[in-house]
Amino acid sequence: MTFDQCPQDSMSCTQLSLTVLQSVEELIIHQEEWDGFVKTIGSDIYFLVDWLETWLQFYAKKCDLRCFIVRENGKVIAALPFCIEHLRIGFASIRIARIVGSYGTIAVFSPPVQPNCEAKVMRAVLSKLLSSDKCDAVCLSPISGINSLSTINSWNEILEDNFVLLEKKDVGVHTVFDLPETFDEYLRSLGKSKRKKYLKSNRLLSNEFDPESRMIENENALKSFEIFVDFHTKLWNRLGKLGHFGDWPLSLEFNRELVRKFAPTGHVKFYELSTGGRPLCLTFSFELGMTSYRRLSARDADPEMAPFSLGRVGYVKSLEILINDGKKFADTGPGHYEYKTALGGQEYQMKRLVFTRSGSRIVAKTRVYLKMSEWLHFVYYRVWFLKLSPKLRLKSRPLWAFWIKMKL
Repeated sequence: MTFDQCPQDSMSCTQLSLTVLQSVEELIIHQEEWDGFVKTIGSDIYFLVDWLETWLQFYAKKCDLRCFIVRENGKVIAALPFCIEHLRIGFASIRIARIVGSYGTIAVFSPPVQPNCEAKVMRAVLSKLLSSDKCDAVCLSPISGINSLSTINSWNEILEDNFVLLEKKDVGVHTVFDLPETFDEYLRSLGKSKRKKYLKSNRLLSNEFDPESRMIENENALKSFEIFVDFHTKLWNRLGKLGHFGDWPLSLEFNRELVRKFAPTGHVKFYELSTGGRPLCLTFSFELGMTSYRRLSARDADPEMAPFSLGRVGYVKSLEILINDGKKFADTGPGHYEYKTALGGQEYQMKRLVFTRSGSRIVAKTRVYLKMSEWLHFVYYRVWFLKLSPKLRLKSRPLWAFWIKMKL
């Protein structure tokens, strides 16, 4: 469906149109145009049609899909995918539109919107979702701290009178490496102490073994994924934990399917530090344009390897390959990790933006759900999962699927 918007009193009207795709089949029909814009604008791999289709297949089969292609005078200025779902926590319920892929995985979003077009795009999209589709709220989360949507402070001034930004909230940090032109520049940026520590660990490893670092892609990526899963899981099992693929329901199947789809196009890569064919450290990454989206890392958990600081050496070696390959950024996902900042990563504050209609009933209803969602997060995740369960030495279990889906 296509909708045209043009103010009646405009002397020089710019024609803004929305093409609304309501099924995966429609999205696939527009894949060339959609993916082309995502790549051109420098947005995330999380917005490519193959990624969206795979996430919907595993996490939101029954949602109402709304994917917007926004054009101005015929030129695409935004490609925004939303899923509409009805969520309920106790007595609090809400009909909400969220970015496709916003839960169940470890993504941080920089939505594909043409710079300086954010206001007009959001006005048009919010009008469709909040008015025509009768959503109670629209949630953009987690938005990258360096994305323009997170830096706008005057939303209520640029929105129409019947829409409001109900909440703009910090929801944790994510880490990005701004990669220099050369590896020597990167090492110098670490500072004398950290650079010395890395060089010492690298020298120890080189004296004891004959390490090789390499990038694995294309047809070899499928085999490497299975090796990585085993490697990663064994590392966390030694620590008495399940690891990513055990903690997050369906994550193994989801990532396996992503690797299957993206391997032929070179969008998935593994960075391996090995010796004599024995993997010592592996990094699992998706890539698009000048950015590497680093998903997970794993290292040999053998206690005899501890003196060699495999995690640090392997991570830096993978950054070296990225730099030599001409990459400009390494987005390492959400969460605070001291080793990332110690190796030169910069933390940015992720944001959650929640928009509603301005009516008092809708605003109150949305506020109640937000409070209940935060209460659920505090009780289940922060108190039970992180503190009580480990203290009671209970058997590790996957994260609660209900909490994953209800958390905004």
